Amino acid sequence: MRYVIVIFAILGLFFAIEAGYSQWQSNLSIYMESLGISVKNYGFLWTINGLVIVFGQPLLNKLLDDWLEVKLVNKIYLGASLFTLGFVTLLYAQTYVHFVVTMIIITLGEILTFPTIPALVDTLSTLGEKGKYQGAVSIFAALGRAIGPLVGGILIDGFSYQVLFLAMIGLMALATVNLLFVAKINLSKK
Repeated sequence: MRYVIVIFAILGLFFAIEAGYSQWQSNLSIYMESLGISVKNYGFLWTINGLVIVFGQPLLNKLLDDWLEVKLVNKIYLGASLFTLGFVTLLYAQTYVHFVVTMIIITLGEILTFPTIPALVDTLSTLGEKGKYQGAVSIFAALGRAIGPLVGGILIDGFSYQVLFLAMIGLMALATVNLLFVAKINLSKK
């Protein structure tokens, strides 16, 4: 039962990360255009994203898995922290170079969290429930991607992009702290 609580804290974090990440695919292009950054340059950010994944993932895996032997849950904390940091930097982003740096930070978070969350959920699931919880991983990610742009649009219309960024920072930070607390209590028990 205690692992189920941890799994749902992980799922809540995945929802929060995907809700934030979906802003890059929806609302950030409009924000960047309002700052005078071309759609072409926005599109090039996704090329950078792909390059960082292709070249960064093997290096990060070698560093964290082979050399430092970082536990899965700690990789998730690090990745979630990078996502949150990326949104903190968005509060101050005014130039294209700043958006490039932010995309790199968020992509490093993506490298750490997106493959690690299903892996950790798998290790915490019983043999008979692995399929159910992997399905839940997909559902929570899809919910974040579906609800994120809607909530983002509402926050932008009602307030501002800065309020959107603050809301995503708060959501991801709260979900990360929740997982940290729940995992500390439930994973430290023998």
